[in-house]
Amino acid sequence: MTNQDEVRFGVAVAEIAERCGVAHLVCSSAVTAGSATGVDHLDAKNRIEAHVRNRGIAGTIIRPATFMKLLLTPGWKHSWTTAGWRET
Repeated sequence: MTNQDEVRFGVAVAEIAERCGVAHLVCSSAVTAGSATGVDHLDAKNRIEAHVRNRGIAGTIIRPATFMKLLLTPGWKHSWTTAGWRET
């Protein structure tokens, strides 16, 4: 998929969600999205986020990459187990 395809698909999802009366749209993005980076892949995410923000529906944009990376970082204060968070 090209960056242009990703933008086209992301924009289409937001517009279809609005037309179908979706009350709240959740969009998964990238950690550096939200500002121009000069990196085409990340700037594509930025364009999708901007489009989602300008729709007439409530939305949440998540950027899980950093969060997921922290789960596995040695020395991080907490770790995830099947029982939930625990102090390490």
